[in-house]
Parts: sequence; structure tokens; C-alpha cells
Amino acid sequence: MRPLRHVLAYFALAICFVVSIPAHAADKQPVKVFILAGQSNMVGAAQVRVLEYQAFEGENQQRYEKFVAAPGEWKERDDVYAKFNDRHGKLTVGYGGSSGNIGPELDFGFTLGDYLDEPVLLIKTAWGGKTLGRDFRPPSSGLPDRALLDKQLAGIRKRDPDFPEQKLADAYGHFYREMIKEVHATLDNRNELFPELEGREFEIAGFVWFQGWNEQYVPEFIETYAENLHNLIRDVRKEFGVPNMPFIVGEFGCDGPSGKYVNQKKLDIRKAQSTVNDLPEFKGNALFVPTTPYWDRKIEALYEAQKAAGGQVKRGEITEAQAQAMRDEFHKHGRDKGYHYFGSPQIYCDMGKAFAEGMITLLKERQE
Repeated sequence: MRPLRHVLAYFALAICFVVSIPAHAADKQPVKVFILAGQSNMVGAAQVRVLEYQAFEGENQQRYEKFVAAPGEWKERDDVYAKFNDRHGKLTVGYGGSSGNIGPELDFGFTLGDYLDEPVLLIKTAWGGKTLGRDFRPPSSGLPDRALLDKQLAGIRKRDPDFPEQKLADAYGHFYREMIKEVHATLDNRNELFPELEGREFEIAGFVWFQGWNEQYVPEFIETYAENLHNLIRDVRKEFGVPNMPFIVGEFGCDGPSGKYVNQKKLDIRKAQSTVNDLPEFKGNALFVPTTPYWDRKIEALYEAQKAAGGQVKRGEITEAQAQAMRDEFHKHGRDKGYHYFGSPQIYCDMGKAFAEGMITLLKERQE
């Protein structure tokens, strides 16, 4: 049996829901749809068990209190909905990767929901290990230069001599097309997926792009990143018939602004992403949002320490108990590698909030 204070908390929360739902139903404002797209860091690698510690036991519980309905219970928004893969419904914790992780969508949706009067729907279309140069390549970029195709085909045929050239060509833009299909399918089936919103109009109100890691491995993709990104913005707007759709480009910020893991390739991709701030056609309707400020050196140090602990045990420098203590301390903050921002809920939430604040800036521009 729950303590009386928990029952009272749920009762108070229920009253809030009863009050807010009729308000939305009465005015029938259009649902604002935001598309979130990219690779694994848009999927989200912050594990819920780490978030549970942070929100319910950690030293910085205040940072996460807006996600909490009651002690040990996550809040569900009655005004913000989400769709990612097979999961759909009210926004709460768990719209990330396969183990119920979170990504930037959580704080993005909560922040936007607090700002907008209209209901919000987040459609997340993200897959790990994907490039803009090939996988998400927008239609207006066409196929890459013949020299690159020949080089890639030759490499593939070393492993599979009968690999058809058309299959390689079809890979270009495949996940762009899948992204578009997912958005259309969600909107076409919105009454079934979100029965609470039945009878409302839906309007696509913005797009968030968060990607970059895999571009490092193909020099030609780095060189053409800015061009492909600009075409992505134009093509998405054309596809959905929303000229000047607010478009956020989240910085590929893995490893922070500088340091031993930040190479020229990363810097070149970041520079290409930032060009959306420079083009006159994107002024006031597209925005590059830095994420390197949210890289946490403390978490990085904890990660590096526990990573080295195994070797230290073998060399007799520390005990296994000491090594486990290092791992346990890191696991209070993250459970992944640097290319997934250590799986840190803090970093993912900070980035999601920054994307939302950038989106709000663009939405205000449209109103003026």
C-alpha cells in the first residue's frame, strides 16, 4: 500500500489532468508536429536506470524534477505526445533506444510543451550509424561523384564479387526516404495512434537534425556535408509543403569543444553544420545549436578512470574492489562510451533543452 502522501500526490496530479484536457479539447488548436531525425544520439543512449538514480537519489535531483510525478514515478505529459518505432503515446521517460533509454526528445518535448499553448507531437525517425552523405542523402543532392561510387563499389566487391551496382545506388537516400515514410505513416494513422487527439488538425511546425559521427569515415562526405545539409533543409520543407519550416541543426559535439579525441574531421563537420547560420535564405528560419558546452569533463574523467581500472588491477596497482568502486561511481552518471555522450542523462537533457530553446527562438521569429 502506498503512503498517504503518495495517494494525495496522485490525486492532485489527477485534478491537474482533468482541468487541462478539457481546455485543449475546447479550443481545438492544431497539434504542432516536430520531426526529430538523425543517428544514434537522436535515438538516445542515456539509460533509464541512470536517470532513476539522478532523479530520485542523486545530488542534482532538482534538474530532473519536471520529469517526476511522485517519488519513484515518472510524469506523463497530457499535452505532448511522441512516436518512435513501435512506441507511441504521451511523452514520458523511455522514448530512446531499445532498452527504454532517453534521448534529447525528453527535455525537448517538456520544454516545448511548457512554452506552447497547442498540443505537441514529436515524431522521431532515427537510426544508429547513418551518414548524411549516403543514408540520409536528400533527393536534390543526387548521387555522389562517379569516382566515389567506383571506389565504394570496388571495396564492396572485394568481399562480394557479384554485388550489383544498383544496390549501392539505392543505398543513397534510403533512410531519407524511410524518414519521410515514417512521418507520413504516423500522420496518416494519427487517430489510431493518438486517440486523445482525434478530430484535430495537425501541422508540421519544426524539424531537428542531430547527426555527424559516421561522416568522419568518408572524406568526400565531410567535404560535401554543408551542401547536403542545405539540400536536406530545402527538400524536407518542399516534401511537407512548409516553406521556411523552423529547422534546428544540433552540433556533432562528441568529445567536447577540444581535447585529445577532437580531431580535424570533427571540427570540419561542426564547421559545415554551422553554415546554416551564415546563409541569407536560412536567416530566422534555421539555426545551428552548439552542444559542446554540455560535454561534462567530470563524467569524462570518471569514464576514463573506470576504463583504465581493469589494467590497473592486472598490474596490481589497485584491488578489484577499488576498480568496482570506480565503475559504480561512473554508473551514477552514465553507462556508455564517449560517442554516445557516455549515456549521460544530464548531457542528453541539456542538449534537448537547448534544441527546444533554439526552436522557440525560431517560432518567435515566425510570429513577428
